Amino acid sequence: MPHASPTSIRELSQRPPEPDAFRAFVEGMERFNNYLRSDNGEELQAASKAFASATQADPSFILARFHQAVAFAHSRKEDDAIKIFEEIIVQSPPFLPEIYYNLAQARLHTYRYDQALKAEAAFNTAENLAKGHEKRYLLYLARASRVLLYAVLGGRQLRHAEDFEERKKKYLPIGAAQGKDVLGEHWAFLSLSRSELDDVRVEAHNGLGAIYMRMGQYAELLTDAQKMWNKSERHYRACLEIRPTLTPTLHNLGTLHRLQGQRALQSGNTEEARRQFTTARNFYVDSLRINSYDQFPYYGASACSVYLQDWTTALEYHQIGQQQHGQVRAELWARLEQAISQKDPTLLAPEESGES
Repeated sequence: MPHASPTSIRELSQRPPEPDAFRAFVEGMERFNNYLRSDNGEELQAASKAFASATQADPSFILARFHQAVAFAHSRKEDDAIKIFEEIIVQSPPFLPEIYYNLAQARLHTYRYDQALKAEAAFNTAENLAKGHEKRYLLYLARASRVLLYAVLGGRQLRHAEDFEERKKKYLPIGAAQGKDVLGEHWAFLSLSRSELDDVRVEAHNGLGAIYMRMGQYAELLTDAQKMWNKSERHYRACLEIRPTLTPTLHNLGTLHRLQGQRALQSGNTEEARRQFTTARNFYVDSLRINSYDQFPYYGASACSVYLQDWTTALEYHQIGQQQHGQVRAELWARLEQAISQKDPTLLAPEESGES
């Protein structure tokens, strides 16, 4: 997910920031924390603007630049976030563990092969630094977030077909074991606050949901599809019990049911396929009511509408979605546009379903 738990920190600056910069930063933190509680896209947009104002007023205000980068990552501007994180790492501020954690998240959510591999290295650094600084919250948060990384490396081709079969066999079982370990470390959580514990559990449950979703998708290689998809849904639902407005998990539930719809369609069960595609679209639309600034749920809702042969709705989501930031590849948008214009759902397959 787009880093639902970026570590919000309070560190002393080497020198007091400019007053205008500090005022903008305080406003940004207030709006950003509102966003973290609600996933409301308007709050995220307001926070991003405030952090931009703070860094413009005082470019040397490192803490403001850090949070600007975190907000960029949440706004699906991962490359902008990575650039800032890499720049401030060179300055070795006292919150390096948090920077490496968020750098790993930004790289992971580019859904690009080279960046996903670099994300693993960044998580390694974040964990090692967290140990050295005795930051237990960040340590467990990084461990929990690895589960999603393994779901991406093992569950998505990432335009790197030559080692995909090997990655499925390697990373999906590792991710399942890692997620279970994190959720089972109850004794280690005693030093965490309730909100910190919730953050760790959300990351682990969401990651496990993605792991089992992909195991179901590739069941011919690993295990029984429906059994894995049932596990996936339970873990995604566990996320929503903690944070009901968590839009990345709503995206993932949409993708989970979209995959089941595609499987039903392939087997000739058109009634079940229609039911699954309707459920999937509802999850995507629910997420858009909370945060309408991410292109992926528009893509998912449009694709489901194509399968449902609801061409007007498919076109509407397609047109709006392309105006948003995100990581849906251009060729997937083009294929979707072709399916809509020719009114032919078969043009969508085969497709690599996104998000995690």
